[in-house]
Amino acid sequence: MINAPESMTAASQELMHERPMMKLKGQLQRLCPNLAPDASLAKYTRAIEQCRLMEQLPATTTSGTGGKCSRKAAKVRAEANQLYLAKEFEQALGKYNESICLAETGSEHLGMGYANRSAIYFEQDEFEYALANIALAKEHNYPERLMPKLLEREQQCREKLAEGKSKGTVPLQRFDLNVPVNSKIPFLASGIKMVRLEDFGRSMIATKRFKTGDVILHEKSILASIDQMLQFHNCNLCSAEEGFSLIPCPNCATVMYCSQECLERDFHLVHRFECPIAEKVQHLSYGFVNLGSRLFLYGLSLFDDDLDEMMRYCNRTKTGGNPLNLDYTRYDPLEEFKELYNLSATTTPTNESSYRFFATIRCLMYLESPLLKTIVISDEQKSFMRQCVLDFTRAASYYRWHLTSPLFPVQSLFNHSCDPNVLIVILSGHVKLVVFRPIRPNEQICFSYGHRWWDTPMCQEPFPMVFVCKCVVCDPSKKIAWLASKRELTLAAKAELVVVGLQVCGSDSDDVADLALIQTYIERNGRFVQAMEKFMKLLSLHWTLLFRLLRQEDEAQRRAKVAARLAGAAIDVVD
Repeated sequence: MINAPESMTAASQELMHERPMMKLKGQLQRLCPNLAPDASLAKYTRAIEQCRLMEQLPATTTSGTGGKCSRKAAKVRAEANQLYLAKEFEQALGKYNESICLAETGSEHLGMGYANRSAIYFEQDEFEYALANIALAKEHNYPERLMPKLLEREQQCREKLAEGKSKGTVPLQRFDLNVPVNSKIPFLASGIKMVRLEDFGRSMIATKRFKTGDVILHEKSILASIDQMLQFHNCNLCSAEEGFSLIPCPNCATVMYCSQECLERDFHLVHRFECPIAEKVQHLSYGFVNLGSRLFLYGLSLFDDDLDEMMRYCNRTKTGGNPLNLDYTRYDPLEEFKELYNLSATTTPTNESSYRFFATIRCLMYLESPLLKTIVISDEQKSFMRQCVLDFTRAASYYRWHLTSPLFPVQSLFNHSCDPNVLIVILSGHVKLVVFRPIRPNEQICFSYGHRWWDTPMCQEPFPMVFVCKCVVCDPSKKIAWLASKRELTLAAKAELVVVGLQVCGSDSDDVADLALIQTYIERNGRFVQAMEKFMKLLSLHWTLLFRLLRQEDEAQRRAKVAARLAGAAIDVVD
């Protein structure tokens, strides 16, 4: 499998390199210039300790509040108020979420943060979300002296909804699995198998034909790595971008969750180890690499904190890992974890140096966790932990995305191509794959990490990638055969293309109808390739429309869930 890039802007990449993790790595390189990139993890450990890098991390909170401080919460909320008044709503939301995290449990500052969040959603005409936050404010000690203003906003929200002013709780179009599914993996279409290809490693191949518009995968994430830049915007367990409903960990001031279920599950599986050292964990948060240590902790929990038993399994020879071997109708997270561990990830020498540093320093940090200290005791156990975290850090590079890295074991088997035949979308902690053009039997199923051939004229160089792309567009030896396999559009197809273009660009165009029209055309002609402007624009429009409707579906379903919860709460009160 090709490593997935973090599709970041140049500014984001520059900011990432200024992060504490990279600064510490730079210090180690300056202070220990003779440390070989492939040195043992024990040597990395000694070098980090000799350079006293751990002393530069925040001190572990000893007050018992986990970093929570109502004074800081009030200060951050005041900053958010200024952003709110300037109508910088997204920035204000992040600050309000930070203030919610900082608010001491039981204080009125928690309720005030939720109330402020409701004001943002009222301004954005998101009345269901506003009501949800008003309910949270009432549940968390919102001060009585301010209650009239909150109740007035609540009444206004209900009036707006009664007038039909909701942005919608019913999707314009549903993108559910619409093909026969795998008997053992009900979230994956049947007719797909895993093979190993020389240039791509693990790959997914179609064993039957799929047509344009087929939904062939709908998988829920099992774990995620949330970069510090998004800690107040995404769920720490599933990665869902749920700013309207995020709730804080009650014991630390660093992570948030989209639901009580995610909060409890993450604490049981991972966060109980992190919570006492949460400030250090966030200080060393860096993109996808957090997933390496979180996967180790996740596995330890699945082995019931029996590190010796975990070691006995993990010290076996790796078999390559194939989640398609599992029976998800009888879901066993431990068996799933074992398949994930069996993946042998390869890296470049440059990456290997970074991964060894990341794994080592994060292990040193985690070994300050009071709970982990009682489990990882002997030198042999510490050595195993370092190696396991390194293995998972390598593997995590296969799952990485932009600042959040949700882990989808089955989706991770699909590779990238600049000539994708499926569109991928990750929303609310779920991933969907929708067929973008017809797929034939024995054809590899690929999505795009960002670049597609129709984004760049065929006569120009491909869009620069952060990895060596070996797809049919970028590999010169494959590109010749790829072009040779295509045919020029017929005169009739060219004429129809003009008609389709006029219809979908008309003033009375409708997204759902336009998508159906485009997909019908691509189903007939999608295997042709033409560097003609109209055809490339149609492919781009298809991509944009499909992504937009998928996002609208997700937004409507989220509003529907909020509305259902609110209705349930109302029924409970009546009863």
